[in-house]
Amino acid sequence: MSKLKFKYDIDKDMEVYERAFVEIKYPTYGREMNITSSVWDIQKNNDKTEPVAEQLTFIRGELEKFIQKNQIFISDYSKYIQREWDKIETRYIEGLEEYFKLNVDYDMTAYITTVDIGPYNPRGKYFFAIFSRSAARQLTGVAHEMMHIVFRSQYDDLLTERGMNRQDILEINEAMTTLINLRFSELFILPDFNNKPTAKDLRDKIKEIYREDLDFSVILDELIKMRKK
Repeated sequence: MSKLKFKYDIDKDMEVYERAFVEIKYPTYGREMNITSSVWDIQKNNDKTEPVAEQLTFIRGELEKFIQKNQIFISDYSKYIQREWDKIETRYIEGLEEYFKLNVDYDMTAYITTVDIGPYNPRGKYFFAIFSRSAARQLTGVAHEMMHIVFRSQYDDLLTERGMNRQDILEINEAMTTLINLRFSELFILPDFNNKPTAKDLRDKIKEIYREDLDFSVILDELIKMRKK
């Protein structure tokens, strides 16, 4: 049985609109953010000079119309991505457990979002899968977000104990997804496109020192040292 479940929920989709499309409340990691919607009437007609509450009312109304019109397609898309993910899930999870020495719960939810950003919630154990992505791009993105949640579940406390602040933890977590390309590339058609500027030095360090036989704790120690400088 799948550990990860894909579904669409309009309230969850609205969460991303409120926290990213209307005004960005997620970490930007040094990027200039231009968040768009795959719902054309929202992208074209939402007035960002209006109060937030009025924008959200407009967005929800347009989103409800979009979902009603396309509910079969959205359902079919979710089922298709679920089937494709299920083909690789066991191998990916086993690889994460082996390398990261994980002892975490992998049961989580991927909510489909019509916004072109896929944030994650480690406490709620869910993340967002971007509706406009192809299956190949989606699977790599899913692996990226799942790695975020399981890594933070296992290592947040340890990183805090070793003097890392919240931004340090977020950037180390972002850098870890470089390992998708280094260690799990045979599972995915497309590489992980991690372009967050403030984590670039950490990603470069992982690429520099990574070897398949290198214990993960050595990499983690190096990243902690870099952030302590």
